[in-house]
Amino acid sequence: METYNLIHQFEHNSNYKNINLEQNENLADLVHDNIEKMDKDEMKIILNKCYSKDFYKKHLLIYEFKNLNLKPTNDTFENFIKIAKKYLLRYNYVVGGYQLQDKQFRFYNYLTTDYNLKLNEIYFENTVHKNLIDQKLKNYLERLVSILNSINKKVKVKYSIKQKNNTNWVLIHCVFKPSKVNKIKTYEISL
Repeated sequence: METYNLIHQFEHNSNYKNINLEQNENLADLVHDNIEKMDKDEMKIILNKCYSKDFYKKHLLIYEFKNLNLKPTNDTFENFIKIAKKYLLRYNYVVGGYQLQDKQFRFYNYLTTDYNLKLNEIYFENTVHKNLIDQKLKNYLERLVSILNSINKKVKVKYSIKQKNNTNWVLIHCVFKPSKVNKIKTYEISL
């Protein structure tokens, strides 16, 4: 847990874009001497000089993550997979999921030998040390699953954490359930 906290402290400190110490000191002096006299717009200008583009992007994505309300489609499973991968890359290690071992989730479908999945099922997988499973991680995974569930009406998504060989596996299970099964007509042709 100590390492986890140190990583977050490093991440917080690395959001300052001014690595020029003299410039930082001048900016700090400006704030120190004038903070009580500044209006909101002046404070925004100074704050903008303190933080990097990545800082702003991260906080905008946090806002998006907390408030996003997608309109579900009736699209294909393949399109769902493409969109789900995009959201996993967009949010993991940016707005949460820092406890997970890998920055990217591994993808499994029916072709894998690691899991016995059907044609209409996929897994996104990651690992987490058992001491790092906390309420923050659970809240992150629940919100992530909620977003994934809102992509497509035909796909149901849930997550589970399973322990195996002293490792905890985070599995995001997605199942495609089409409303109508399209039967393929076959014709026999005789020569």
